[in-house]
Amino acid sequence: TTALRLATVARRHGWEAECRDVGDFEDAAQLRAFVREQRLSSVLGVHAFRAGKLLLDSEVSYSIVLGGTDVNVMADDASKCVIMQQAIDKSCAVIAFSREMLTKM
Repeated sequence: TTALRLATVARRHGWEAECRDVGDFEDAAQLRAFVREQRLSSVLGVHAFRAGKLLLDSEVSYSIVLGGTDVNVMADDASKCVIMQQAIDKSCAVIAFSREMLTKM
């Protein structure tokens, strides 16, 4: 999926990439410990809602990739939209596959 494709591209260009599903972590503290143990410099969260919920309290440096589900489904739910906006606001960068996706958020 998107995360695996991005990791493949990163590796092709000489970067190290570790793919994990947000479901692999019980909470932000467990993610934070994983980032420290793996000596990761940053996290790229795919989907502002799913990854954003975990990243918000993790205290790790992260960027967010907006997914179609974020823009086309989750943005219609006010409580989910708040979480996505908070995650975007705290992120180092936001990656969108189109200008329309970015402006919709």
